[in-house]
Amino acid sequence: MRNKFERRFTYFFEENNPKNKVSNNKVSNNKVSNNKVSNNKVSNNKVSNNKVSNSNVSNNKVSNNKVSNNKVSNNKVSNNKVSNNKVSNNKVSNNKVSNNKVSNNKVSNNKVSNNKVSNNKVSNNKVSNNKVSNNKVSNNKVSNNKVSNNKVSNNKVSNNKVSNNKVSNNKVSNNKVSNNKVSNNKVSNNKVSNNKVSNNKVSNNKMSNNKVSKW
Repeated sequence: MRNKFERRFTYFFEENNPKNKVSNNKVSNNKVSNNKVSNNKVSNNKVSNNKVSNSNVSNNKVSNNKVSNNKVSNNKVSNNKVSNNKVSNNKVSNNKVSNNKVSNNKVSNNKVSNNKVSNNKVSNNKVSNNKVSNNKVSNNKVSNNKVSNNKVSNNKVSNNKVSNNKVSNNKVSNNKVSNNKVSNNKVSNNKVSNNKVSNNKVSNNKMSNNKVSKW
């Protein structure tokens, strides 16, 4: 009788423990199909003090994507906060990312808030043979941004290399990008190296009704 009572008490305690509660999450109408992820290695990661709240992701579709032979190592992401975000009605299709390597990166003390991305479409894109190394992004803040009604299509970025870069102490605020269209673009065989961008501030910017095509 004692063992039976203990089992009932343990079940009651675990079911009514306020620490074991996940509420107000909503993920609906998702479809993920025909994915292939192979030969991945992720090591020595640390993610701490994260908070994600009031998020809603709905009606998205990701299909026919392939990610292979990538390696991400020795990264640290800390003290970040993402809040009040909404991503809706987006479609990403027929994309391929291969043979990439990202290493020795550090992103810290960043805050992204009050952002909204809606009605976007990215299609038929390919990114290959890229390498990003020895990068550091720190003490940045991006706030009150809105990107809407954008379309990026038929793009190709290949054989690029970005190395030994540092971006620090930057602030981007109160920006708005709307009704933009970028199409039929191709960027190939590019190399950016030994770059440094520091102590920059971009504020109160607005870009609207812009169109860039066939570059």
